[in-house]
Amino acid sequence: MIETMQEVGRRIYAGLLRPDQTQLPYEDVTVELNDILRGYDVDQMFSPRESRTVVALVVPEQRDIDYLIRVADVPDYEEERLEWQPSGFSSNVQAWFEIQIVPLVSWTQHYTLPRVSACFYGSQMFEDGKAVKFNLSQEQVASAQFRLTYRMPLLRLLQIGDRPPLPSDFVPMLVLDGIIACGSKVQHPSDEWIAWWTRERPVFVDRLLEWRNPEDRGRWQRYLAETKEPPVQDMRPFNAKRMRRGWVSTRGYVPRQG
Repeated sequence: MIETMQEVGRRIYAGLLRPDQTQLPYEDVTVELNDILRGYDVDQMFSPRESRTVVALVVPEQRDIDYLIRVADVPDYEEERLEWQPSGFSSNVQAWFEIQIVPLVSWTQHYTLPRVSACFYGSQMFEDGKAVKFNLSQEQVASAQFRLTYRMPLLRLLQIGDRPPLPSDFVPMLVLDGIIACGSKVQHPSDEWIAWWTRERPVFVDRLLEWRNPEDRGRWQRYLAETKEPPVQDMRPFNAKRMRRGWVSTRGYVPRQG
């Protein structure tokens, strides 16, 4: 069975004896689920099992003082790595060079250095994508190819019909986490419900500890400890028609760890 965020929400309501929308607004459940999944995402970031990244060819679009880098169907993204292939390299040669990504506050310190650098400075208010500065000339940018490794922020992923961004085997863990987090959000409960929640909350906590218990390596910790490489996807650039050769790599690419 394919679980969606809507189904996860239904199971949370069922676990809490089906409070109505006046007692537990669905928006509150959504906020709690996002916070929980952000925590799962951080767990993966600090484990040998990194969460999925996507590799896409991109074409920086020149603006007045910077460039715009967009990815198809991704209004926002978290950049992890940016590479370029300068003009003159054959499209059959996998020669990609890393561009150092630096924060905006230190851009002036890196702009004049010999190493190629770039600075992403946030999503655009009226455009999809992010503004980027390069310490390359306009001619160098226009004649080169660029490859971006990125992750999608969880808040962009969690739509009502989407699947949770974690293995389906761990959806019961998410439901338990959601029940515990949302139980305290129920408004104006009856005395009977309060007595039930006081009695049952420790039961839910004990069940969650079977999944997430750092002391005795719960199922989630054992999963995170595995050192399998993360799956990656290759994608055609957002504006592929503008690419001079229309080329896209067909091999997976996993960014260096550490």
